[in-house]
Amino acid sequence: MCFRHGDNSGGFLMKTKRIAAALLGACLALPAWAVDPAGVVVARINGTELLLGDVEEARSLLPAELQNAPLGAVYPLLLDSLVNSRLTSDEAMRQGLHEGGEYRRRMARVADQILERMLLARHIEAQVTDAKVRERYDDLVTRMKKESEVRTRHILVEDEAQAKALVKKLDGGEDFAQLARDNSLDASRADGGELGWVGPFTRFRDYYKAASALKPGKHSAQPVQTDFGWHVIEALEVRPVTMPAFEALKPTLVGELSAELGQDLVKSLRDKAEVEKMSYEELVMTLKK
Repeated sequence: MCFRHGDNSGGFLMKTKRIAAALLGACLALPAWAVDPAGVVVARINGTELLLGDVEEARSLLPAELQNAPLGAVYPLLLDSLVNSRLTSDEAMRQGLHEGGEYRRRMARVADQILERMLLARHIEAQVTDAKVRERYDDLVTRMKKESEVRTRHILVEDEAQAKALVKKLDGGEDFAQLARDNSLDASRADGGELGWVGPFTRFRDYYKAASALKPGKHSAQPVQTDFGWHVIEALEVRPVTMPAFEALKPTLVGELSAELGQDLVKSLRDKAEVEKMSYEELVMTLKK
């Protein structure tokens, strides 16, 4: 256990691995210019201008670790991808694909998605302030004072019946470490089932909930199920939660706050709207007619 801007984005996103390799040898950043960089023409494709702003927008669709890379590291590949996208798009229009019903339906859906993202971005950016993020952190610090971290060991098995049988053996006085060595499915069996410290920030919430309810030296009376299987848990030590620094948690807090703001906005819109939906059962009946 171990604890678009549009339809042309696909081409350069598929080149992520090549871009990452290029980063190894790249160290150039775009210098400051006297003109607006976004308006600089960086290519012409059959007379159509491609701007540096288009390249920057394409860069914003890359994975986070590449978005912050120096422009010189990703510029050549992004530019080639945008050129290729323009050429294929122009050819599709030459063949009249933009005049069909399928194109219009797809473009309507893309327009809806763009407007949705623009509205959510504007709404969230206006409300996610440093003060609100700091307040969220301070609230978390207060809540964590009631929580603890637990050093645990466990025995991991495939099914509940086997886990319950192990609980009975422990109740009868058998050694936890030896039972872990003989029965546990994961690598921790070599250390008698020891997993180290687990705290409230873990994604294995059920495991932590069961572990934090135990006193040191006590094992769980009932096995706990996770995606890995069934656990029999013993608490070894308990200590206060070690809170990460604000800056370390800030990206997570911003993400949580942004998600909540987006959900609240959508809920408020739904509350004010008249929405009629066909149930799946009604759909099936309609299709059968």
